[in-house]
Amino acid sequence: MFVRKYIKRRANGTVGTSLGIARTYRRGKKVYQQHLCHLGSLDQLREKGEIDKLIQGLSQFSQRQWVIADKMASQPVPKK
Repeated sequence: MFVRKYIKRRANGTVGTSLGIARTYRRGKKVYQQHLCHLGSLDQLREKGEIDKLIQGLSQFSQRQWVIADKMASQPVPKK
């Protein structure tokens, strides 16, 4: 699964961008992508801080350790 950016051109000429979750699968030799979930308008997700909330929520289930850049910037750099 992955996050996919969808660009929609409206009749009045404006462009809207939204995010969704999609997956890739294979049927025989052909590869397809399936839209699974609509997350919302990119502008609105950024304004409300929803993208960061999604990342923090999903990171709880990750087997890797994720570091938030803001926290790294406030910590002193270790000397070698």
